[in-house]
Amino acid sequence: MWFNSLDLKTLRVPRRRGQWPEGSTEIRTLFGQAVLWHPVECGGHHLSVEKLEPYRQLGDGPVDRILQLLEQEGIPLGPGDDFVLLAQEAFRQEQNKTLLEFSTAQKELASFWRQHQKMPSWVDVEQLQRGQGVYLKYAPAISMSLYYRSLVSGFSIPKIAAVIMSTGYLAPPARPEQSLQRLMDTGNLVSACVAQGVNALLPGGDGWRTCLHVRALHAKVRWGLLKRKGTRQAWDTPHYGIPINQEDMAATLCAFSINSLCGIEFASGVPVPRQEMLDYLALWRYIGWLLGVDTAGDNNSSAILPLDPCGPGRGPSADPIRHSISTLSSIIFHIMKPDETSTKIAFHLLNVKVARTKQESKTRSSSDNRRFYLRALLCRRFVGDPLANALGLPLHPHLSTRVLLAVSSTSFLLVLRLYTLASMYMPSFVRSRLVRFHLWGMQSMHSQWKKTHMSKMAKALRTGKIKGIVAGSTVENNEDSNHGASSCCPFAMIKSPSMGVSLTKISKHNF
Repeated sequence: MWFNSLDLKTLRVPRRRGQWPEGSTEIRTLFGQAVLWHPVECGGHHLSVEKLEPYRQLGDGPVDRILQLLEQEGIPLGPGDDFVLLAQEAFRQEQNKTLLEFSTAQKELASFWRQHQKMPSWVDVEQLQRGQGVYLKYAPAISMSLYYRSLVSGFSIPKIAAVIMSTGYLAPPARPEQSLQRLMDTGNLVSACVAQGVNALLPGGDGWRTCLHVRALHAKVRWGLLKRKGTRQAWDTPHYGIPINQEDMAATLCAFSINSLCGIEFASGVPVPRQEMLDYLALWRYIGWLLGVDTAGDNNSSAILPLDPCGPGRGPSADPIRHSISTLSSIIFHIMKPDETSTKIAFHLLNVKVARTKQESKTRSSSDNRRFYLRALLCRRFVGDPLANALGLPLHPHLSTRVLLAVSSTSFLLVLRLYTLASMYMPSFVRSRLVRFHLWGMQSMHSQWKKTHMSKMAKALRTGKIKGIVAGSTVENNEDSNHGASSCCPFAMIKSPSMGVSLTKISKHNF
């Protein structure tokens, strides 16, 4: 009945050395989690610091190149411009030959659209559908794991936190209610990918488009940070690597995939069945490919093999589960080194809340305080005491309240465990009802998000309320930034420090 996140069966090291895979070298421990180190050179899946470091210099080659070309051609992508719509229109114009001459940027845009109209050869659509079913089956446990086990600790990794702090995304100076809205944006990505049926993930589907929109947002942030000027503002590439690089993206993909499966095990007390794990990893491997994570067998131009964190791995011992666990462990050993920024972001994320009036804030300050300490305690139980201590997660200063919160957190975890076990072992008609309930909730959230988010972003762009990547800059209230909801990129939460670009401008540029 006890909840020990550091002793999950899936991550447990075999006690007898004779049970270790051949080539395993040692047991390493970080933040209380023991890892049986089995390096790639010896037939395993773990990567050394030296092997991981080059991935920090790799971004998203195809999209980064397009943004660079648009900049060079004098038509940079603006804050509200829809990259996916631009690519689609460039492809249509190429097919219909409506322009006399195509620029290099347009050719790349059309090529990008063409390449993503075809799914990779390793994708099994039926397995994607089963992977969606895994999420819907365990939705409450996965949601809690994503928040407490993945988001708070993962975004607190200093080299990832540097991007978050630079953009004000999910970090101060963003207000807690703003960060909550941005968590909802992430929730929409997940809903679009798992709650709209498998067709939503096929080329042209809602989930497919949503992934490409998020990919474009990441590229805008990457391009904007790399363009910063000045001693204080310039991005320190030698230290941090390229913003949102391949290692960062692999870590994020692991957070949504294998770390969530471990979160289900923590919630339920039993491992997820192997086939369900394989299906879930296959789903996120495809989503990762759409988001710009390099995958094995993909036509990437990189000189090194892709990390492909949800793929089968390298060598004769191909095993997606072991490869994913080992990739995440390797990255954690490489860059999980909490500092003061980590603590600041962790506190900020645990403080997210809905918007309130000043009067409501005054009257509910005490309950907000208790809620923060309860969330900090739940996070501590999801990640373990050593990492929680490194992140500076506090216990309530008063013993009586601390005991009350301990009882509350245990009661919550017990209910979550019983609910998760019911999703595993109850009769099929009960399980199907639970899945339908989860599906209804996610579809409702997705529908509400679509109704409100586009208009919010269009209004923010018109009024200049979206802060720029360059400190202090805002969207200029001019013709280029006065986008309507129909042309506003659905994920334009962060402004690129460049002027707007439109299909009309691209066309005119080539005459």
